[in-house]
Amino acid sequence: MSVQVQTKEAFVSPSGLTEEMLPPPHKSWNMVLGELNEAQRDAILESLNDDEAISACGDWFFSARREQMPPIWNWFIWLIMAGRGFGKTWTGSHWLVNEHVEGRAKNSGIVAATSSDLRKYCLEGSSGILSLAPNSFRPIHQPSNTRLVWPDGAITLLFTSEEPERLRGPNLDKAWCDELAAWRRLEDTWTMLQMCMRLGSQPQLVVTTTPRPKATLRNLLDRRDVDVAVTAGSTHDNVQNLAGRFVQEVIAQYSGTKLERQEIYGELLDEFEGALWNYSILDRFRVPEVPNTTRLVVAVDPAISSDEGADLTGIVVAALGENKHGYILGDHSLRASPERWATKVVGLYNEFKASLVVAEKNQGGEMVEATIHAIDKDVNVSLVHASKAKVTRAEPIAAFYEQGRVHHVGTHKDLEDQMCLFLPGEIKKSPDRVDALVWGLTELMANANQTAPRLRSL
Repeated sequence: MSVQVQTKEAFVSPSGLTEEMLPPPHKSWNMVLGELNEAQRDAILESLNDDEAISACGDWFFSARREQMPPIWNWFIWLIMAGRGFGKTWTGSHWLVNEHVEGRAKNSGIVAATSSDLRKYCLEGSSGILSLAPNSFRPIHQPSNTRLVWPDGAITLLFTSEEPERLRGPNLDKAWCDELAAWRRLEDTWTMLQMCMRLGSQPQLVVTTTPRPKATLRNLLDRRDVDVAVTAGSTHDNVQNLAGRFVQEVIAQYSGTKLERQEIYGELLDEFEGALWNYSILDRFRVPEVPNTTRLVVAVDPAISSDEGADLTGIVVAALGENKHGYILGDHSLRASPERWATKVVGLYNEFKASLVVAEKNQGGEMVEATIHAIDKDVNVSLVHASKAKVTRAEPIAAFYEQGRVHHVGTHKDLEDQMCLFLPGEIKKSPDRVDALVWGLTELMANANQTAPRLRSL
């Protein structure tokens, strides 16, 4: 049986949008309105009745830039792959809200990387569904049922990439996938979701993501203009809506570096030449759960200040398996005062029944150990001194990864991004998470034949 694939030209937009209705590139109709002189603006506003004026003020159609508006052909998947701060979440959220307001969605779904991301960004954040939906058509969140219920009775089911099995069975007509490239069980979750998109005559799926070298993204790009619409975008496209501090710290941090193409301009790059790690290796040796272990440590790269803009305190939990392989169980890095990060470290030490806390003493010296012991004097602490450069310390650990001797248990997005962006001379900020990982694995892998007991004070 042959399959007839519709081309872009054969599709008709279900939204009814036409080219004439779209604003100029990189602008919204509100921006265009703001560029008119006072007389021109007054003439347009006076042509609207009160209801139309009120509707225009709150309608995403007027505030969305052209790149944030749905392509006008009947795509199956709309891939929005853009740099940081482009407004990807805002776009995905508004699209799904609009599909429900217009009655085109009756049984939709949202898939996020983690349950925390789902709640903080897709639902409750400033760009989340519950914030952007109009007061007259705002859904009710039912956390116990992991769903949203809209005023007309339509349902939005809520999923995460941590549990792809939950996608077995539901029928969806619309779906929004947030930060797909950061999904923990990407292939399993994506495959299951495709099987759900079978409700209605025109099911559609929006993907909003920062690019990372993933086969799933490559496959979507191969389907461009067949059934996948692709929107690429830059941080600069939305600079007028970004805080000055964000522009200063993020754009300036990557400006002129190799990473600028991915992080700012949203290009999908295979790997970064010169980086000690790459996503392919991390994915190849990733495991869903940790096997039996012989030793576990909490590794800390401490920050002395908790001021805004200060370095994070890198906190990574690592274990040594019976097979002498290293396992990364979690990244718990945070920006906090010494007392607060020490409390976090002690909590992890007890939770995981660790044998040791290994911490760099270059920052703060003996204060690091004293701060931890002020919380719990029984914690076994080993202070290490950074006598070698960061790259020199990291190279042996990167070699263990290449040999398949280190495995990440699940996905640790922020840590892995920092690892794969670890380019000597390119990053101006301290790689706090990576430093903690290197200290932990150095302790475990260099002492693989030791099984140091967990020490307790009498």
